[in-house]
Amino acid sequence: MRTSRRFGLRALLAALCAVAAPAFAAAPALECMKHNVPETLRMRQLQLQTESASGSSHMTGTVYARTGDGGVALNLQVDEPHDLRGAAFLFRQRDQNEEMYLFMPALNRVKRISGAATETSFFGSALKYSDLKALNAMYVDTEVEERGEIQVENAPARQVSIKPVDSESKTSTLAVLDVKSCLPLRLEITRAGRKVREFTTERAAIRQDEDRWYLAYGTMRDLETQVTTRIQMKELRGFDKMPVSLWNPSLFHQAAFGKK
Repeated sequence: MRTSRRFGLRALLAALCAVAAPAFAAAPALECMKHNVPETLRMRQLQLQTESASGSSHMTGTVYARTGDGGVALNLQVDEPHDLRGAAFLFRQRDQNEEMYLFMPALNRVKRISGAATETSFFGSALKYSDLKALNAMYVDTEVEERGEIQVENAPARQVSIKPVDSESKTSTLAVLDVKSCLPLRLEITRAGRKVREFTTERAAIRQDEDRWYLAYGTMRDLETQVTTRIQMKELRGFDKMPVSLWNPSLFHQAAFGKK
């Protein structure tokens, strides 16, 4: 079954973040993921452990996300390592407009990220800035095709192909979703027919916190640069309201909401 709609890359959101339960397993896969995304959340710790030819590195941060009201937003504040503490990333999208901002303490200024820079590495990891944009379920025109069920770890899983409607785009994603939670067990990202990155995890990584499903860990591999990043998530919390400073391009790096 194929549909074309204004819908976010929620496969990547679910891969790196958390979704609310219960899942709507009987619904079409992407609709199931759509219903599961909470309007506001905080993840106390997102940890990235990266291995590359030049060595290893780690980063931990606090994630805040908001959906609804016709737009979405993501704020990631870096806690470690020490030389990056205080760095922050902001993504905002509303209607057809999207913006990305980066604050680096060493420069003491906010920089807007655009164009080719969105496909560069996020602090040396296998993640791209565009992944962090997708992390917050950005709304873009996409074509969604369900490709039926396969067996993964001796249990059924659903395959979904996601492609931008934009005819100039050469990127597509194949997601393999756990039927019960609608979380992805595997993502394959291709460009011009060639696989460039992949995310993998296992059903043992599926957890619940305050009645929300999330993945406790997974691995992203950049097949072009041979960089591998292990992603770990801890402690999700939902909120009825968050301070507007979290989403302000001039103030987002100063926000300390929920850090306790």
